[in-house]
Amino acid sequence: MIEYISDSIKNVDKNGIYLKDKTFISFQECLNNLAKEKGIPDTGNICVGERNACGKHPYFCFYTQERTRIIFEKRLLGFRIKDKKAFYGLQKELTNIGFTTLDLT
Repeated sequence: MIEYISDSIKNVDKNGIYLKDKTFISFQECLNNLAKEKGIPDTGNICVGERNACGKHPYFCFYTQERTRIIFEKRLLGFRIKDKKAFYGLQKELTNIGFTTLDLT
């Protein structure tokens, strides 16, 4: 599994998530992988990953070939704290462009 911190997100659009290190998380790849793994048709599916808002570190995990997890935390006075505002911001962006994630909370 590949892990990133939410600060790594550069842009999100209908094609996927662009990270600052030039990594691209393709929503089409996520849809295809989920369909293959679960034996479901990829047409009409809008689920591109999983999310957990209540864990030690809130995260989204996308169904890329090698799973990609984005952890939502920020540093405050040297401590790592949850960044729920950014977490819910990404969730809203995904919904606005027509995708969802499975809630593991």
